[in-house]
Amino acid sequence: MSHTSNIDEHLEKAINSVDDGRSILVLGAGFSLGAKNINDESMPSANDLAKILSRELGEDEEIGLEEISGLYLDEKGPAELSNLLKKMFTCKEHTRYQEIISNTPWKMIYTTNYDNVIQKSQEKNKNIKTLDRSSDPRKLDNSYCCIHLNGYIENVNEENFNEKIKITDVQYLSQQLGDSPWAGKMRADFHSARNIFFVGYSLYDFDISKILIEGTLNVNKIFFIQDEELRRGKIIKFKRFGKLYQIGVEKFSELLESREKNEDENLKHGFLANFSEYDLKDIQPKEPKIDDMKPLFSKGIVDLNCLAWDIAQQSQKYRVYRPEIERVSPELIDLGSTIMLAGDIGSGKKFLLDEVVSRFNQSNFKCFYFDGLSNDLSDDIEYLAHASTKNPILIVFPDYYSRENLLNLVRAGVPEAVLVTTSTIAALELSRTKPFSGRDVIILNLSRLCQKEIEGWDDLLDSYALWGNRAGHIPIKRKKFIESDCNARLRDLMLFLFGQEKIRLEIKDVFEDAKNSGLEARAQLVKYLAISASGHDPSFKEIMEILGKQFVQTINKGQAKWTRELLIVENGRKKVTSSIFAQYLLREFVSDREIIDELAELTTQLDRASLGNKIFSKIRNFPKRYSFIERLFRDQGKQEKLVAYYEELRSRDLGTSDPQFWLQYAIARMSFRDYSIAKDCFETAYAKAGSMTSYDTYQIDNHYARFLLESSIENADWGNAWENFRNAHRILIKQMGSKKQGHYPYRVASSYLDFIEKFQDEMSGEDISYFIDSCDEVEGFAKELKGDITRNRYINYCEYTIKRAVEYAGEVKYISH
Repeated sequence: MSHTSNIDEHLEKAINSVDDGRSILVLGAGFSLGAKNINDESMPSANDLAKILSRELGEDEEIGLEEISGLYLDEKGPAELSNLLKKMFTCKEHTRYQEIISNTPWKMIYTTNYDNVIQKSQEKNKNIKTLDRSSDPRKLDNSYCCIHLNGYIENVNEENFNEKIKITDVQYLSQQLGDSPWAGKMRADFHSARNIFFVGYSLYDFDISKILIEGTLNVNKIFFIQDEELRRGKIIKFKRFGKLYQIGVEKFSELLESREKNEDENLKHGFLANFSEYDLKDIQPKEPKIDDMKPLFSKGIVDLNCLAWDIAQQSQKYRVYRPEIERVSPELIDLGSTIMLAGDIGSGKKFLLDEVVSRFNQSNFKCFYFDGLSNDLSDDIEYLAHASTKNPILIVFPDYYSRENLLNLVRAGVPEAVLVTTSTIAALELSRTKPFSGRDVIILNLSRLCQKEIEGWDDLLDSYALWGNRAGHIPIKRKKFIESDCNARLRDLMLFLFGQEKIRLEIKDVFEDAKNSGLEARAQLVKYLAISASGHDPSFKEIMEILGKQFVQTINKGQAKWTRELLIVENGRKKVTSSIFAQYLLREFVSDREIIDELAELTTQLDRASLGNKIFSKIRNFPKRYSFIERLFRDQGKQEKLVAYYEELRSRDLGTSDPQFWLQYAIARMSFRDYSIAKDCFETAYAKAGSMTSYDTYQIDNHYARFLLESSIENADWGNAWENFRNAHRILIKQMGSKKQGHYPYRVASSYLDFIEKFQDEMSGEDISYFIDSCDEVEGFAKELKGDITRNRYINYCEYTIKRAVEYAGEVKYISH
């Protein structure tokens, strides 16, 4: 990263790789120097332009460009300023070195310049598409583009001056790049590029500097090409972000012209931009001690050395052995298989994922994990496909639901890899397509603990003195607690452990430190925990992208205790704390007001992140989900808190054009029997969906069917109840017939028993016959179900209640009619 004025092997190698079209060019004013404008003058720098404007206004020539252009605009108007800029920045004649640089096969060109030097230099090829900051990056195809971040002179006129260019102080304040979709697009492009060349760029443009500061870019792929005369302060500034070469733009063009094209064999097989290789070579099996268990149980931090010991010794001194893992033994599984670890939040997916990786690593698999920000996986896939021809490889790609499209690309592009992913049971059931159709998919269902696992947990907690006040109970009583009180679910057992006095006091100390570190640090902690608790299993880079500069600065300082306690680093890899632990922390140690305020702000940040990067399109809505937010509020006064939260989102206009927002608000209102407002929310959700193209209303329909049944039973109004039942049944039968909604229609149909019990006296013989036929339809669809879903507790409960409802209705019909 040290600066130099000499050419070295690192720069030569990067220049020799540009012909693969995977490098990005970023241009500043220094690139355009030497070109002539239509006044037959040299293109002015920012300082030169400021002096020209100052002289015309009779102002001090030391005034900066942003301020003086604002004064010029006020005094002379947009027509004169835009005409002046056109004369200054419309290229009449370009240089040979500008032509060489412009016609190099870049993946993308970003520029802060207004001028058309790039376009003029490419007149012979005419293969570049020109965009400005008002263009929508979400509509980009794979065309070769030049993006003018501050505006493009050929697009600017009197009418659109304020929207199409950024030059005045007001425009700089009101048109922050970070507030536009281009910020996310640029970060994603930078992240996926092989190399990034900044040519004639001075870091003056604060917007791009912020992206470099906030990002998680590899500094070894960033090259600054500058002239020889730089102040020491500027040299230090460049060194923070990449490698500086003080060779000038013309010399850079000469190097491009004389480059050797892809002579290095290693450059022909892609590179890792969105994946990283697990660094497990230094793992040394270590027998776990009592001090090793505390971070595991209190923070979800896995010590891979202790895990390796357990695996090697076939013991359960560090973790509880899960028999399901034998189904994916590296000795037995076929190359090209896909392993899916499925369970609810807090079911131990992340821990088992680490064990899977450890086992495959011990069997000489090269192991990789996704931690990227880009939807462009072409180079990663090329690299991984080549790697799989030399060694068997395992690819970890967490959260199938959020990254389904990307997983399918990897599966298709690296057919011999073993791929591991995770999913909640609900997301798996509701997926619109079967995962990796036609492939060998092995789903490990981790929702409930088997009897051997329950025994293992009892022994483990007892041996490490973690049973607390239950330590004196006999083993059979403790195992009964796990089986009954915890519903044989690891999530509930973990919540019990987090509540132990010793662990609770340690956690409280961390939160007190966050509180004392200031409001901003505390706010970053709350948002970090919310994302961790979402169940989407985001990468650490994704969290940094969402939370931005403030979060990066908070963790880089490392002064707040929580950044050391709750930001997990394993073998150099930053990981997110466990979802169930994060959920517990929010519920127990964060005030309701903080949750409302910070999650509303987080919703804004997620919306912004998703504008420029499709990778956030599914994760963006989790703070609006009732099932997520209601878990964070304590029971006392929960109704008022939920209303306050959704009203806060509504008042900020966060998602109010989205049918899902109104659906979630309807669910929240239904949860405390406010059916009148819930009905209004449902009507709004349907109306918003109706205004959208091809919107699938299956979720709205399912909850609306529940609303029809629940509101009828609660209000006991027979006048509407029977019609509501018939409408609800039509919805549910349609959903059961489609077999795409998993257990959800059966869960709603479980209330048929409550309906007959409530309205038996009002129902005619004909009504009861229709009711029995309806129950028979539900039962018929349930009997047709196959596979894991037949063991779903909601399916089983529905079958039980439907059978009871038929029996009950038969008795009513016999007695009354």
